[in-house]
Amino acid sequence: MKTLRLYLKKISIFFMFLITLQSCVVYHSKTATVDEAIQSDDKIKVITDSNDIYKLHKLKKEDGQIYGVVKKGSETAKRLSDQGLIKYSDSKYETILLTESTINEVHLKNKTLSTVLSVAIPVVGVVAIFAILYNSMSFDVM
Repeated sequence: MKTLRLYLKKISIFFMFLITLQSCVVYHSKTATVDEAIQSDDKIKVITDSNDIYKLHKLKKEDGQIYGVVKKGSETAKRLSDQGLIKYSDSKYETILLTESTINEVHLKNKTLSTVLSVAIPVVGVVAIFAILYNSMSFDVM
């Protein structure tokens, strides 16, 4: 029973680690235009002229102005609210007014690599755990 409890503790810690990896997002290294980012309607990474990096839920254009949408409570939302850039807010998202002159680079989400890594890392991890457990158990057959 003691051995089982030890293994269950290790396995639960491992699964907590895997769950945190599920939220990983990989961005293309190639830059995109603001219009491509608006059309993609997906997560993007914006690098400003002052080398600040903002990870946005999406970009949108209204009345000729560019807005970045971030999840409420995210690191980007906290940094931008400190600067007073939050335009308006609803229950889940906050909208930030951005100017094209401050946007230096835009990187789109790499959907394929993000999906592959979100699946491959946990699978490799589970296989590794089972391999370690299998090797650590002694089988005495007589």
